[in-house]
Amino acid sequence: VVFAGELPAQPGATLELRVDQIDRPLKVRFVELRDGAAYLQLPLNHEHLNYMTQLLSRFHRTAA
Repeated sequence: VVFAGELPAQPGATLELRVDQIDRPLKVRFVELRDGAAYLQLPLNHEHLNYMTQLLSRFHRTAA
């Protein structure tokens, strides 16, 4: 995830990302600040990948 702007955190910090159309906060790791943007890493575990797959497929059906 690329967040436009700076974050008051140090690289490696764990944060929660809240997105209006997502029903729960997403846990992310702050990777780095580069060119005025904060780069965040989403979890790569099976549960999170499954959740995101289902969530994105709902978004796709809504947009179609």
